[in-house]
Amino acid sequence: VFAYNGVVIDTLIKEDIIDAVTKYEPRVLIKYSDIEIVKTVQVIHIFIQYTIKDTGEINSYNLEIKPEDNPSLIK
Repeated sequence: VFAYNGVVIDTLIKEDIIDAVTKYEPRVLIKYSDIEIVKTVQVIHIFIQYTIKDTGEINSYNLEIKPEDNPSLIK
């Protein structure tokens, strides 16, 4: 993920997130536009906004991924 930069990778990441949330957390509604990905050389920030279906409450979740989180990414 750190080696590639572009719309295709961002689209695949967003699709994976939406698929996982839909499969494992059916109480939550998430759309493609609710996910923002910001990449730097050392960190990928993923900002996710989601809606709880029953209440309509909007929450957010922020994820930070670094190369050291996955040793196989370190060269």
